[in-house]
Amino acid sequence: MVVSMYYRVFQQASMANEFLRQTTDAALASRGVSASLKATLQQYRAEARFLRALSYWHGIDLFGDIPLVTENDPVGGAPPKQAKRADIYNYVVSELTAIQAQLPAPGPSNYGRATTGAAQMLLAELYLNAGAYTGTPAYSQALAAAQAVISAGYSLDPSYRHLFQADNNTSPEIIFPVESDGKTLQSYGGVTFIIHAACGGSMSAADFGMDYCWGGTRLKPEAYLRYDLVNDGRASFFYTTGQTIAVSSIGNFNNGVAAPKFTNKTSTGAN
Repeated sequence: MVVSMYYRVFQQASMANEFLRQTTDAALASRGVSASLKATLQQYRAEARFLRALSYWHGIDLFGDIPLVTENDPVGGAPPKQAKRADIYNYVVSELTAIQAQLPAPGPSNYGRATTGAAQMLLAELYLNAGAYTGTPAYSQALAAAQAVISAGYSLDPSYRHLFQADNNTSPEIIFPVESDGKTLQSYGGVTFIIHAACGGSMSAADFGMDYCWGGTRLKPEAYLRYDLVNDGRASFFYTTGQTIAVSSIGNFNNGVAAPKFTNKTSTGAN
């Protein structure tokens, strides 16, 4: 899992770097790109820089010191050296600050894209943990960035369950989604896996808007017992009928409490 996450940090950063290399003013001029397409690509470049910043935040949050590679580093050159966590933090903050005016505005027409609200939210995350990344807290900056997100029109969804339903694209809380609606993304991973794998035993697949269960993921006892099962509303997601708390056999779906959070049903009950 650690190797996979480290790989994904640099997979996305590398793809963003290559897009930026291929869309410089000089590269576009040499290809005869029109002025209107060039203007569109400038916005895409800002979104690519956001995705790279997001990856580098994942990197410093999970691993600390990591290499920093940008579009200015030659492909196939010498292996990059480790950069200090604080230096990458400063780089990511500067990138997010620089691109905000070029990012698309929040709203339904830009759902799934990196908007100014997404940049502010990522800045809030960075500032909130600045003490760990750099040794110097930045709580006032975190507050200002979070307030900017709220001012952009985002708010907590009155229904926690709605965040995990098939029409959660209408939720006022979701800022930067990875769209997994069967139209934008079709895969056996993503939400397909999350919904199918969390269903099994005596559970009904139809209750989750699908045709069959995979019988995979359950909670470890330590996770299940951390919840206040009486007063914590999140415990309503747990499915305990026919399930044991202890997991004596991973291959037996009835060992371990099921936690089917995501569903292919909408908030009105439609598939």
